[in-house]
Amino acid sequence: MLSAKSRRLYRRLLELGPVLRDDASGEGVDGDALAELLGYGLVRETGDLLSALPPRTARGQVAMLANQRAREVLQDAVEAEEFLGSCLTREEHLAGDDAPVELIVDRSEIVLLSATLQRRAQREVLSVQTARFPEASTNSIKVVGPIDTDMAAGIRYRVIYAEDLLKSDERREEVEEGVARGEEARIHPQLPLKFKVIDRSTALVPLDEMAEAGALLIRSAPLCGLFVDYFEKLWMESAAAGEAARDRAGAVNAIDMRVLAMLADDASDAAIARRLGFSERSVRRHVSSLSTTLGVQTRTGVVAAAVRKGWLR
Repeated sequence: MLSAKSRRLYRRLLELGPVLRDDASGEGVDGDALAELLGYGLVRETGDLLSALPPRTARGQVAMLANQRAREVLQDAVEAEEFLGSCLTREEHLAGDDAPVELIVDRSEIVLLSATLQRRAQREVLSVQTARFPEASTNSIKVVGPIDTDMAAGIRYRVIYAEDLLKSDERREEVEEGVARGEEARIHPQLPLKFKVIDRSTALVPLDEMAEAGALLIRSAPLCGLFVDYFEKLWMESAAAGEAARDRAGAVNAIDMRVLAMLADDASDAAIARRLGFSERSVRRHVSSLSTTLGVQTRTGVVAAAVRKGWLR
């Protein structure tokens, strides 16, 4: 139905005849009313001139437009019904536990799933974070952190963050805020992948850090159990968030300290790697980091310098 402003503007244009568009859209003319008339085809635009269609012609134009819109609405309704039918079929299919693993390829849907699954947690959320989704790729959907009401309900949040994430002041502040709300956070020097497990029965596993290749939605408890076991292994290897933050400001992190202790026992790179579950290359990286921090060149020098600083006794 035409608004009152559109009706008044149409009558005015009928009386004035063709007018310049700038005159018609100038002071005192409602822009929405003009746009509505143009949308209904009651006003014709020829170059810079605007003119109202004669009422008899306009009636036919409105009837034709109404028929067209009715067909579009009907088509939209048919497509919506088919879509909802497919959703119902999918829901019934999943209820039968026939699809324990699903590949999700739309990144925005992955971000939304991550937030939704976390909000639906009843007991526990386990999360491994290696990277943050770029804001531009999430269509303004932001993954939520621990929620105060969830904490009060006894839901346990445990998160392992990649050490590189602490290089961002903003991300470090988010970690600290999460810990302040009750999140149990630890820092790991080298995480191979990111994933999230909800109540040990549902997992979301991006196929790469930014989920550009998609993600696996896993609803199989046995498969989720594998990720829970891996999470617990990473958890034992990680340093508490507060401890890791202090280490970055001063000395070295907890993993470096474990490497240092084994160096003092004259353990080889291979032995340290087996003990920590790392590759020998990762062990060498930690030794190099210790050498740089302590300002020495050799493994023996690392141990001696650590003893002088009181890190080893």
